[in-house]
Amino acid sequence: MDLTSPARTPGALALIAIALVAAAELRAEVVVRREPWSLSIAPYVWLPVLSGTLKYDVPGAGSGGPEAELKPTSSAAKLGLPTMVLLEARSGPWSVATDFVHLKASSVKSLVKSVTFDDVAHDPISAALDAGTETSIAGTLWSLTTGYTVLEDWWVHGDLTAGIRYVGLAASLDWRLSATVSAGPGGTSVFPVSGRISEYAEFWTGTVGVTGQLDPGFGPWTVPYCLDVGAGSSCTSWQAFAGLAYRAWWGDAVVGYRHLSIDQDESELVDTVTFSGPLLAGTLYF
Repeated sequence: MDLTSPARTPGALALIAIALVAAAELRAEVVVRREPWSLSIAPYVWLPVLSGTLKYDVPGAGSGGPEAELKPTSSAAKLGLPTMVLLEARSGPWSVATDFVHLKASSVKSLVKSVTFDDVAHDPISAALDAGTETSIAGTLWSLTTGYTVLEDWWVHGDLTAGIRYVGLAASLDWRLSATVSAGPGGTSVFPVSGRISEYAEFWTGTVGVTGQLDPGFGPWTVPYCLDVGAGSSCTSWQAFAGLAYRAWWGDAVVGYRHLSIDQDESELVDTVTFSGPLLAGTLYF
């Protein structure tokens, strides 16, 4: 068969031309659908109430490791200079976000609940013995997540997210009791009336969650929300946030409430610690 014959050449050229036009249209459609990345940055202030229980290791032979309860305390007057910022990049249904929090709290009222000795499993301590025990905490929280939009309507936007969360927590207990605590044969194990012990814990968890916003139909007002859970080899965590946002010419003003809970294994420092309180943020879009 001779494709160069006059009868064949015009038809072949027509088919090639149609194919080239279709390819160009397809490429143009792909280019149109390729959305650029946008960036938002949200510095914020979070004033959580701290509560929970910390368990310290036995410092040496003949002494004991205290278990201290953190009394629910507003940290607004006890916080050092906090650093808190949320960054998000988005392109179409995809998003990448990172959240960083560093805060310190000092003189948090505490109570030594019990002491664990080398030769005695557990020795509860009466609250009446407390004479002014306090805890100082410094914590770093960092998370990195990627999200994909699974729900998009005029009144709701929802992303499924997956990522990682890092927690680093340094705690120091300054205990003061009105009497020593002794245990063991002949009272040979003694926990003194006062002292100081410090420990540091850090761990990673994988996280899954949902995030987005509701539009109640009141002009520039929206309701942002976030919920995630995390789990690792020796730790579980979860957090929730809900708020109210106002869209202004410069960005969003957000006020809300955030709760974060962290739990470790019984043998670790963090038995349970929660950070829960109001949050104020300003979101800028680029």
